[in-house]
Amino acid sequence: MIRELHSGMSDAERAQHAEQVRRARLEVARLTSHWTEIEDDLVRRGHRGRFLVSASSDEIYTTYAGVVFEPGKATAVSDRAQLHWYQDANGRLVFLEKQPRTWSELVARRARREAVRHRRVYVDRRELDRALERSL
Repeated sequence: MIRELHSGMSDAERAQHAEQVRRARLEVARLTSHWTEIEDDLVRRGHRGRFLVSASSDEIYTTYAGVVFEPGKATAVSDRAQLHWYQDANGRLVFLEKQPRTWSELVARRARREAVRHRRVYVDRRELDRALERSL
């Protein structure tokens, strides 16, 4: 489909079309009520960097695996999905799904599970919270 769209176009025309689509998609993303723009302050965490954690809010996101726009167009396909997005340094829109826990909650949960798994003495939740605060 993209090849058909770009057939007969010069490199300059293709680049111009891509820029127009990029700008139009940005506008659509900002106007779609189910999508939320977030700050690009994300840090990769977890096994193989699977999670993107907001440095300011501690929220966890994962990359959205679905199709968001029709190829070569600014027509949204996933306009009903609750998505979060940001614009990367190259101007590309990156769509994410917000996870139900924060990074701190996930780390505390893992620590409690590890303590139980290794038959360690259960640590009071307040002590876990204090230890977590010291580690951040």
